[in-house]
Amino acid sequence: MEDASVQKDFFAHNFFVRHWRGELPLPITFWLNGVAVSVVLLAGARYIAEEIDFDASPDAAIASLLGLWAVIAAVTAFQAVGIWRSAMRYAAENPGKAWWGVGAQAVMCLRVLQFCWLLAAQGVPQIDEFWQIANDADPVGKFQFRVLRDATELELSGGLSYRVAREAEKYLDAYPTIKIIHLNSQGGRLREARALAQLIEDHKLSTYTSAGCFNTCIIPFAAGEQRLMRKGTAMNFHQYDLPGFSAAEAENKYEEDRVYLIARRGIDADFVNRIYATPPDQSWSPSDDEMLKAHFITGYPSSNEVAFSGMNMSDVPKIEQALLQIPLYAALKQGDADAYQRVLKSVQEGVERGKSLGEIRAETMPVIEQVSVEKLPFTSDDAIIEFTNVAIEELKTLQKNDPVLCYNFAFSRGDAYDYPRLFSSQLNERESEATAGVIRNYSGDTKVPTAEEFQADFEDLGASWAKLYGGDVKLLGAPVSNPADQAKACQLTISLYQLAVSLPEDKAAAVLRYLYDQRLKAAPASNP
Repeated sequence: MEDASVQKDFFAHNFFVRHWRGELPLPITFWLNGVAVSVVLLAGARYIAEEIDFDASPDAAIASLLGLWAVIAAVTAFQAVGIWRSAMRYAAENPGKAWWGVGAQAVMCLRVLQFCWLLAAQGVPQIDEFWQIANDADPVGKFQFRVLRDATELELSGGLSYRVAREAEKYLDAYPTIKIIHLNSQGGRLREARALAQLIEDHKLSTYTSAGCFNTCIIPFAAGEQRLMRKGTAMNFHQYDLPGFSAAEAENKYEEDRVYLIARRGIDADFVNRIYATPPDQSWSPSDDEMLKAHFITGYPSSNEVAFSGMNMSDVPKIEQALLQIPLYAALKQGDADAYQRVLKSVQEGVERGKSLGEIRAETMPVIEQVSVEKLPFTSDDAIIEFTNVAIEELKTLQKNDPVLCYNFAFSRGDAYDYPRLFSSQLNERESEATAGVIRNYSGDTKVPTAEEFQADFEDLGASWAKLYGGDVKLLGAPVSNPADQAKACQLTISLYQLAVSLPEDKAAAVLRYLYDQRLKAAPASNP
């Protein structure tokens, strides 16, 4: 009997039991157990949610999050039942002030609805994402690292998902020679993006993108000492997609990054504000010049200065498909299968090893040039004349920049793969098409004129040309080292080709065949 009495006394006087039964005064139930407890609970829940550490233990993190929402649900239910019952008791005991009880019940209903909305809008998305992360299925996508150019560059592709910053740190510790990080990413977790940005700052790395850096990826990209981009790369800017965050919480995140981008990274304020004014379901695509002017990017590296990146390694076997869409490589495969296979192998190995496009070109262009030079005297009239017209335009372009470069180009001296960067994209395209035409229209039955036939076709113009330049014409007969003589040789070459293409088509083709055949015979033998 004594135990029963003690138990009855406990339930009669226990504070929590009395709240549940609605026996506490309405002001205490509503203001203390309702409002005050809710404020403390939500503040504590926010703190715990922000401090959940996935790095320590994903399983513990997901358990903590589930436990947190379970506690909030239990407390909300406890508050609602107690306040509802206390309000009913208050209304019964105070008929004239029953509206106080009704008001308390109405507020509590709104509180329950608020909890349901928070659970649906924040709790469920957070739990879902945390669950996927804990099960190695981060919805932002997997990331991949590749070491490039003899461990001087590092490529990060894919999503900025869980532990990407920690993995990047391992690579940077293992390869202290890395100076540039390629960021070809659709973005992802803001926490990881900020951690990666700090890592880039600490290691004083430059950043580069060849395939685009979107969403939260702009934060680590902005951390670069230099911020480099392949010219013409599509860049789309908008607010981050932050599931589980309220509009106010998201705005706080944006404000933190505004300060970082403007104050610490020196990016134009109007440009940054435009980014964070664009909703997540829309996008803003500024021009290259706009990004350069706003200091979001600081320059465009040449193809020789950075490794080739932006291609998924699973796509390497598909390189041949891409090559054969280019007329030059299609013609090479048709005209010289062995040379084509060497080129294809060099391209695939270069991409896999992370070489620059310039380095890949340096390995492949000699093969292509050798094939075209050997076939040039034996191609069609149209092809040989078009090839020469393109060569004249290239020589003129180099002559304006530096006559010595023009000389080196005309006489196959220096690094041929380095010249295209001095030409316009249109001129490079014309050269590629002209070279393809030479290879495609090759015929073993084509005859090269004899010296006598050449003299007959070129006699009048050749005499005029020799008279115009006098003794300088001998500069085309042997290598010269004096810059002034090299400049003269450049002009002589241009004028010679111009005279040749000015002849009627059949004679022009015959003269050019002879000139190119003589150059081929005079060139030292090269290894395939």
